Amino acid sequence: MGMAEDWQSRVIKSLNNIPDLILFNPRRSFSPALLDEQVNWELDALESADKIFMWLPDDSKAPISLFEAGLFWWSGKLILGAGPGFYRRRNLEITAARFGMLVFSDLQSQTRHLLSHVEMKQ
Repeated sequence: MGMAEDWQSRVIKSLNNIPDLILFNPRRSFSPALLDEQVNWELDALESADKIFMWLPDDSKAPISLFEAGLFWWSGKLILGAGPGFYRRRNLEITAARFGMLVFSDLQSQTRHLLSHVEMKQ
C-alpha cells in the first residue's frame, strides 16, 4: 500500500449505511516487525470474505494485489477493477475472460456492482 491512492476510504464511505455489512480493510501503517501478522491477517480475511473488492489504480504497480487476485480468480468472489492506464490491465482482461469475469474500468461502476451483490443478500 505505502504511497498508493487511498481508494478504500471512498468505497467504505459509500457502503457505511448498509446494516450488518462487515468490511476488511488491509490499509494501515506499515511496520516491518508486523509483516507476518499483516500477511496472515490479509489471507485470513480474503478466505473468509463473501466478496473480494480489489481496485488497481492507473499509477499503481500493486504486485501483492496482483498476487492476491491470482489466488482468488477461481473463487467467484473477486470483484476486480483497474484503471485504463494500469500497466498490467491487458493481463487482467485476458485472465478475467478465461474465468468469465469483468475487469471494471472505474471505481464507481465497480462499487455499484458490489452494491448490487450486497443488496441481493439483504
